Amino acid sequence: MINSQVKGGDRIGIAPLFTWKNNYLLNAQVAILQKIPTFVSLSLIIAGLCIGIIVPADVLFTKSDFGISESESMNFGLLLDGYDEWEFIFKNNMMVCFNLLLGVLTLGFSSSIQLIWTGCTVSWVVQSTMLSGTSGQKIMALILPHGLIELGGFTMVGAVSFEGFIMLYHKLRYDEWSFDNERMILIMKRITAGILLILMASIIETYVTGLISAKIK
Repeated sequence: MINSQVKGGDRIGIAPLFTWKNNYLLNAQVAILQKIPTFVSLSLIIAGLCIGIIVPADVLFTKSDFGISESESMNFGLLLDGYDEWEFIFKNNMMVCFNLLLGVLTLGFSSSIQLIWTGCTVSWVVQSTMLSGTSGQKIMALILPHGLIELGGFTMVGAVSFEGFIMLYHKLRYDEWSFDNERMILIMKRITAGILLILMASIIETYVTGLISAKIK
């Protein structure tokens, strides 16, 4: 009699434990899935930075297939001089964001290429200005203030492009769509944060970079 009660008690106590464990694992998996797009987006930019270091810009842009010279194909002055109009810089960066968002339609494939290319471009900018005789201190002062913020904005917007892949994965594995109000709010937060960072970076690039450039020899 006592043994049956103990066993019965065990059965009553174990069921909630398994339920809690399953809910915990499910919530942990959902949390990981929410962070994966941002991690992938950032990783692709870093990969682009590394590729840009390994593959110098002159290897690509001095080939006759392009039909233009390196100086004509890569106008680095736009990034470094700080006197371009804010509207031009902001619209240019917003076009990149728009192309990243379109990556949802390709499950993030086109955005992956865009993010890698963005990282490569930054590396090539640094290499080109170093070869022109600009000091490393000046290059960092000119690029880092707005560059890190700008890449952060692209990372946030780029993360949204992988949502289509995440939802398809969830559908194929669990036979249900993972698109709900909470996920929609998360997507809107990423887009908003990304645009604000891009806006901030364009303002710094336009109105602060030039001042820094004038003070650093």
